[in-house]
Amino acid sequence: MIEEENVLTQVVAFGLCCGCGLCAGICPCRSLGMRFNDAGEYNPYSTEVACRKCGLCLKTCPFSDQSENEDHIGLMSFGSLEKINHTKETGYYSDTFVGYSNVHGHRENGSSGGLATWLLESLLQSKEVDAVACVKPSPGGHPLFEYTLCRTPEEIRECSRSCYYPVEISSIIRRIMETDARYAVIALPCVCKALRLAMRNIPKLAGRVKYVLGLTCGHTTSINFAEYVCGLAGGNARQLDRMLFRIKEPLTPALNLIASVVCRREDADEQKKIYWSQGIGSAFMTRYFTPLSCEFCDDLFAECADVSFMDAWLPEYSSNCGGHSIMLIRNPNIQRFIRHFGDDDCTLEQINISRVIKSQESALRIKRLYLPMRMEIGAESLPKIPKKRYAQTSGYRISFIEKLFIRAQWAIARNTNRLWIQSNRDMKCFNRLSRILRSRLTWVARFSSLFDDPVVTLKKWAHKIVS
Repeated sequence: MIEEENVLTQVVAFGLCCGCGLCAGICPCRSLGMRFNDAGEYNPYSTEVACRKCGLCLKTCPFSDQSENEDHIGLMSFGSLEKINHTKETGYYSDTFVGYSNVHGHRENGSSGGLATWLLESLLQSKEVDAVACVKPSPGGHPLFEYTLCRTPEEIRECSRSCYYPVEISSIIRRIMETDARYAVIALPCVCKALRLAMRNIPKLAGRVKYVLGLTCGHTTSINFAEYVCGLAGGNARQLDRMLFRIKEPLTPALNLIASVVCRREDADEQKKIYWSQGIGSAFMTRYFTPLSCEFCDDLFAECADVSFMDAWLPEYSSNCGGHSIMLIRNPNIQRFIRHFGDDDCTLEQINISRVIKSQESALRIKRLYLPMRMEIGAESLPKIPKKRYAQTSGYRISFIEKLFIRAQWAIARNTNRLWIQSNRDMKCFNRLSRILRSRLTWVARFSSLFDDPVVTLKKWAHKIVS
């Protein structure tokens, strides 16, 4: 191995780090730590401890060219199982369900149907695992969310709901390595991939992490997205102290959840609420504050996880105010567990894999079909882009209008962090500085209305983001 090659020089130096923290967590000499960079994204950094040049960080990094891809990891993990199926969109799967938890508090406080909360609690209560690693809101201040180890159902329930905020898992991985117990970890696709890679290289870790649970992910955000949402709600982003992203409201469709922000003030804390339809959803879909690594990710369904959870974004479910979850199962132990215990606590029905794929159609189009175009843009402007499975077109011809949209969204993703910091986190100043970016997207949306083009969803996002 070349002496200067490590995750800092081969990934972080090119802006391709997803900030998962696995490299810092498994580093045998603790020569890597994790901290926020200037863009509000987690990155590893070099501590004062000398690096041993073992190369483990590059073998574990999900965006390193030296690590295996999701196809190979999935094949090694699930390919030899009986009655296993496979699609190019989802990877391997054995069974798929849609439904919700009937346990009090699960569905009400979850992002969708509460099935992830139910499964984590059930694994813990049945002694399948001793602890669960998941993300919880911080007590207050910076960072707003962090990974924690839960050992009781009450602790797991505190981790309900999705967070659109960077988190890293290095300290949890170190604790797992130090404590002999059985663990379940729930994470985004990039973290699931990194964890599987680490488990393949570290037998101790593989022996302790019994289940890897995944959450579908279109892309992540920097901390600036949370501050931007605070500004949208009318709060002072510089005083943001606590936040919840997806709160349900009775009689309100699952598509239109509420975000709650709390700003720290000298006299009294100030709480604000805002619906996702009031700008949050359109900003997320238009890729505000998106890390560069997300532009090159092609795993939507957490293909390396034992089971993947997602919102049931289908007409027959999305209008329900309670929310529905979809479970895509790969591990036969999870399948047996759900079939044995699920009927008592959950309302479940099997769903065809084609409907599962349909439920994530918009995100899948951006993640997979538009990836070759983003790779092309990256090759034009970046010193290095990662090797990816779907870097080449696979029968889908990107239209001229779609190319304009992709370039407009790329410009928004690449510049919003800088403009937010430049604006000193002031909404009026930020809107003024980002006017050209938003106007470009609006122009493309209006131009696309002259054609019968498959980009209708993107056009709607563009109109919302500038309204």
